Amino acid sequence: MDMLLSHTLKRFSLSHLLFIMAIDVADGMIKKGMAVKAVDLAYTFGFEEKYSPRTALTSFLQKSEETWKKAKQDARDFPSALVCFCWLANIYYIE
Repeated sequence: MDMLLSHTLKRFSLSHLLFIMAIDVADGMIKKGMAVKAVDLAYTFGFEEKYSPRTALTSFLQKSEETWKKAKQDARDFPSALVCFCWLANIYYIE
């Protein structure tokens, strides 16, 4: 009977340790901007009440939109930079 209790306590301790580690990993993911994966991990391990999927996904979508706008603006700026480069290259080539 004591062996069974000992085995059960060890399994419980390992499960609890894994649970705590999963929470720490999810916290790290949130800090690194991996909110979607952190919410997925939370639902996998059963601590979804700690992370609001709505908040995490809204934040993710806002950052995605900002990144898209910056990339779009950079793409618009690129042709003018290219024209300027070609103009300068042409000046130096002619001389």
